[in-house]
Amino acid sequence: MCQELISLDPTRIYEEQSDLQLAHAYERLGIIYFTKSMLGLAMENFVQAQALLLKYPSGANHEMARLFNNIGTVLHKQGEYNEAINSFRKAVDLFNAENSPKKEHRLEQALYQENFGFELAMNKEFDESIFHLKKAYVQKMHILGEKHSLLAQNLLKMGIGLNKAEKPNKALKFLDRALQMQLECQSKEIENLPIYEEQANSHLSNNDLTQALSAFSKSLILKKQLLSEDNISYVSTHVLQGTLFKLQKTFIDSIRSFESALEILKKRSGFQHPEIPHLYQEIGNIYLELSVYEKAAENYSKCLKTFGDGHNSEDEQVKMVQNLLEKCKKLQRDSEHKNKPLTQIPIDKMQSPYSERFRDTSFATHSFNKSAKPKKSFLLSACGMCGGS
Repeated sequence: MCQELISLDPTRIYEEQSDLQLAHAYERLGIIYFTKSMLGLAMENFVQAQALLLKYPSGANHEMARLFNNIGTVLHKQGEYNEAINSFRKAVDLFNAENSPKKEHRLEQALYQENFGFELAMNKEFDESIFHLKKAYVQKMHILGEKHSLLAQNLLKMGIGLNKAEKPNKALKFLDRALQMQLECQSKEIENLPIYEEQANSHLSNNDLTQALSAFSKSLILKKQLLSEDNISYVSTHVLQGTLFKLQKTFIDSIRSFESALEILKKRSGFQHPEIPHLYQEIGNIYLELSVYEKAAENYSKCLKTFGDGHNSEDEQVKMVQNLLEKCKKLQRDSEHKNKPLTQIPIDKMQSPYSERFRDTSFATHSFNKSAKPKKSFLLSACGMCGGS
């Protein structure tokens, strides 16, 4: 059915209808493309819809706000956080100007406010982010009551924002409340997945591997029950798994986990996903720690090639990866000059007593090295952007 809709031309469907109806057709097509991860085509259709709505300068604030929210959602998925912030801000401003008394419109306004606040967190504007997320929470609570799954989603986003602000203890308070609310509302189990994973991120930041493993195992059990293994949700699972393996110094398993995340992202979005360069950097870091300089340099090079248009040679992160790449090349030259073979991965690091247990949903009952300290490691956010459309 989706394929049939995608093949249709909105100008043929509504060739005798109004521009407003035609705009709605483009918007619906944009939503279909978005659900199929065809972000470029989704954006094209949303922009087409916007152009038609501009012909109604005083009577289409609601529709225009929804389109700005949809465009912001696409920009978020593309990693264009500054542009996404601007789009969500316009959605909120348009809705505020309309000041509709309708309950469904006020709820939509709160969702756009929430998206705006969450995007600010992605851009590390934490104080303003929490302000808008709390404002959205209060707005939704007045409409929905004190317990609702949509309120739990808001609490989750506050938890994610606080994790990014390196305040894991505060994050856990919001995440625990979110999980409790989901259970009390008897929400679908799949809605608990991002909460468990974000709890694992918080515990990792606190150096509490036991609790991190417990939260991770709950997420893994649910995913194996509910999702296919190529589902995009498994990216965060592989990243968390890779991070935990790395902390236990089971490096080959860590690399495999990060590479599994890469394969899903590349399959879904080519090399355009904004998290791909960070994963290459993580793999490069592991190879560098193992003194496998050639493989480290290879992954740092891939990292630099996959940085998007939003990065240039002056960006701090780009400079850091460039410096790491040059360090690898120098170490490799020094090693070759001394006529010594490159250090290979030690045999005792090839396997681990925990390797299979990580693939077994019962692994959290086993004891782990609690003294392992997490380094500043790439952790993929457990929650994607929730569009208001």
